Amino acid sequence: MTAERYRRLPGRRRGILGGASVWLGSDHLLAVRSMRFRENYRRFYLRDVQAIAVARKPRFHLSMRSLAIAVTMFWTYLILRSLWDWADVAFWSLAFCLAAAWAVVSATFSCTCRIYTAVSREELPSIYRTWTARRFLAKVEPLITQAQGTIEGQWTELAEPKGVGPSPTLPPLVDAVETAQPASASTSPFATPAPAQPMDRRVSYFFIATLLADAGFSAATLHSQSRAVFWVQLGLMMARVVAAILIFVQRYRRRVRAGMQTLAIVSLALTGIVSYIQQVSAQLSASGSLLAPGGSSIWNRPPALAQFDIAVNVVLAVIGLAMVLGSDS
Repeated sequence: MTAERYRRLPGRRRGILGGASVWLGSDHLLAVRSMRFRENYRRFYLRDVQAIAVARKPRFHLSMRSLAIAVTMFWTYLILRSLWDWADVAFWSLAFCLAAAWAVVSATFSCTCRIYTAVSREELPSIYRTWTARRFLAKVEPLITQAQGTIEGQWTELAEPKGVGPSPTLPPLVDAVETAQPASASTSPFATPAPAQPMDRRVSYFFIATLLADAGFSAATLHSQSRAVFWVQLGLMMARVVAAILIFVQRYRRRVRAGMQTLAIVSLALTGIVSYIQQVSAQLSASGSLLAPGGSSIWNRPPALAQFDIAVNVVLAVIGLAMVLGSDS
């Protein structure tokens, strides 16, 4: 017996909690999804593939490479801001350009890819950019044609009546149950599922409003050292946490999209990081450390940390607004 040799196809997704990729075997495609210490495998034989559908869709994915670049830039900025006066302007200009480029690419040049067989329909998370999809199809399409052959003539007329993917089997069962037992049709396990509930955009708008309110107030009181400012910032932070919790609840009810839940998770994680750094900075200032000269207290937030928080809140608000407006169109 000889071991199967796989080649990785174009497209690879690396996230904070997991990743995805697609590999090519001798006669099949192997889709791999990893979640830290667990991996799931799905095999699609080339002779069974009915279609590969690619559709444009906003995909705001934060890869490990993007996070590494952001962390490196932030620590480089902290080191250089005390040496060069133009460090603030250079850093924020570069950060704004990178964030804008990422938002444009995520909203305009992103897609979703699904592979169809007679019994399944599976999404390939590793194919989420349009240029990656083109390279993926260029690699896979000739192999599928070689395994299945070609159809002479008008192939669309032959494929249109049949359709692709698993055929629905529930409607005949519903009709049979309703015909045999019309009185108990509502309690039958084969009853028609309730229609999908409409998306609740009010919670999404509330979450976006808390982000913008926090960013605006922090920008207006960037150099303020009063306790009143601290309490207002604390109230805005709690409102943002409440909005994130509402996003989780509505996502559980399928009333908001998964992208908004991802933004809520990122917002909560960054809120915790910023709060922790603020606590450490206050303790170092109270002990007379050289890292924070001049003395400070728990009510004060370093300007660099406040600017970082403002930029992140604005970026998250813009992404969330693009998601909501994109779902409306």
